[in-house]
Amino acid sequence: MIRRPPRSTPLYSSAASDVYKRQPPTPSPTEQPSKTPTATEPPALPTDTPAPLPLTGERLAEARRLHENGDYDAARSLYAAIAQDDPASAEAYEARWRLGQAYLEDGQPTEAYVALGLAQQQGPAEALPPEVDFWMGEALAAVGNPTGAVDAYLRYLARDDTLASAVNLRIGRLLKQASDTQGAVDALNQAVAAAPDNFIRFAAQEELADLAKEQGNTAAALEQFDKILGISQFGRYRAEIQYRSGQLLEQDGQKEAAADRYRRAIGEDEASPDALNAANALA
Repeated sequence: MIRRPPRSTPLYSSAASDVYKRQPPTPSPTEQPSKTPTATEPPALPTDTPAPLPLTGERLAEARRLHENGDYDAARSLYAAIAQDDPASAEAYEARWRLGQAYLEDGQPTEAYVALGLAQQQGPAEALPPEVDFWMGEALAAVGNPTGAVDAYLRYLARDDTLASAVNLRIGRLLKQASDTQGAVDALNQAVAAAPDNFIRFAAQEELADLAKEQGNTAAALEQFDKILGISQFGRYRAEIQYRSGQLLEQDGQKEAAADRYRRAIGEDEASPDALNAANALA
């Protein structure tokens, strides 16, 4: 968990003090003025005291609030101002990486990569959370640099393996994209092994099935699909996997086995789109 610096208590200036107004001297009862008194001096007017700027911690808290509320432009402006006004402060170090995060969440991966890179260059490593490397990976993946993204994800995992399964799924897909089949298989198997839920497990197993299919290994692809069927209890999803298994077998020339899978797809959930596709394949 990223620790946020405590919010500082704002210092407010007190109201301007009362102005001392000079009054003309009042003559005593027995004293007669020798001449008409001159006009008195006008009272001095109070001068406005400029309000002090909010403390840096308070500005950072406001920037985070804007960020969390989705006002990315305002948040980025404030993050940049904090980093510029006091560049060596702990708040500035945080503002720099949060600036990159705000760019990424706003769909601007190139700007995010630049800002996160500056945060890494301009602050001590211990001032940066592990997530900075994860966000770098996200940004690089989005701009089409799978090799750089994988390197960034691996740096993240070296510091924090909390999201190991999800990150390895990303790495597997990126290595597949980069035509590193064995690297992709290794990463996807790690994703399956560490999966905290079926959502990630099934996604990784589908990727493994696709890789096996691309290599012409129908048996290995079917093995991954059958592992999914051994766990999933969702009829519509099971119908999809049975239909895809039938397609694999049909493409491999195994007509009878394919027909059996198509019939199973219909039996899983006859109202599902893939059950209809299976019925059409059997027609």
